Amino acid sequence: MNTNSMVNCLVGGALAVALLLSPLQLAAEEADQKAPASSSVVIPATAGPGNPVKIGLVTAGQKVTLSIGHVFWKGGGSKAGASADWHGYRNRLEKNALPWMALVAAVGKKNFLPDNKEFTFTVPADGVLVLYANDSNPNGNSGKGEVVVKIDSANSTLPK
Repeated sequence: MNTNSMVNCLVGGALAVALLLSPLQLAAEEADQKAPASSSVVIPATAGPGNPVKIGLVTAGQKVTLSIGHVFWKGGGSKAGASADWHGYRNRLEKNALPWMALVAAVGKKNFLPDNKEFTFTVPADGVLVLYANDSNPNGNSGKGEVVVKIDSANSTLPK
């Protein structure tokens, strides 16, 4: 069966839509989803700033609380086997001036570095909430982090 025949057979089905959309288009569609009020998230150590775990859309003024569970990941590359928890290595900064292998939450260009296992911040602007292990080259990393994300729906926290 050639490609045209396969597409013709699948037209009208969800599989056809998935096959015809590029990965970038699929990611954009995922990002258009409102972030759930509460979710348990697993962040693989390979999810870096360039390919974070997308939680969903958040609105300026919402409060986001991260409850950090078990986080254990190992770096690859020149630091192969070096392990870290959610703090990362506070004395080794990446290009974004945040610690290597630290758990980072971000909305747009604003990064949040948790300082406690229960960490709350206010969303500064509408955007997509993401989580990642701070490593500019995460390809060889291993491990994962477990985080519960809670988002308050009220946006009355911004000053007028």
